[in-house]
Amino acid sequence: IVYSKILDPGEYFTVLQSGSPKILRAGMAGHVYFRVDGKDFGPVGSGPSVVRNIDITKKDILDKFVLADFTRNSKAKKIIAKLNLNLKTTDVDLE
Repeated sequence: IVYSKILDPGEYFTVLQSGSPKILRAGMAGHVYFRVDGKDFGPVGSGPSVVRNIDITKKDILDKFVLADFTRNSKAKKIIAKLNLNLKTTDVDLE
């Protein structure tokens, strides 16, 4: 276990690249995203589901996940606006 915590909305942690492989297990997978080179990918799963054994090397993230589109997720849009997160996405519209 490298990191174990219930993250608050907008909270993140950085995975250091080392020789040992990193595998993710996460609940609320529909709200978990990866940031690689300043771009967001995901979500990791759907809704409140739990995902296991997700390889989180840069190559695997880029191969397996699509560029995130927060404009299609109304909950994400509200969280991003509320927290004033500096995400590389289009402008947040709170309609």
